[in-house]
Amino acid sequence: MRVTLGRPLNILRLAKAAFTFAGGARYAAWKIRRHSGISIEVSPFAEKHPLLAAPPVLFRLWRRGLFRLR
Repeated sequence: MRVTLGRPLNILRLAKAAFTFAGGARYAAWKIRRHSGISIEVSPFAEKHPLLAAPPVLFRLWRRGLFRLR
């Protein structure tokens, strides 16, 4: 069960981190780059409204293969 829920829980943790402190969107982008090697550009809009900017960013990450099952 932990393996099945691991990835969705990590995504929720990153979403929570985006609101926990100032610069949370940059922190989430840094974590994604650190663990996957895929760099994400954080726009001023994404910095101010991380959840509104998340769907297009997640779609781009999906197209680049970040969410493949291993």
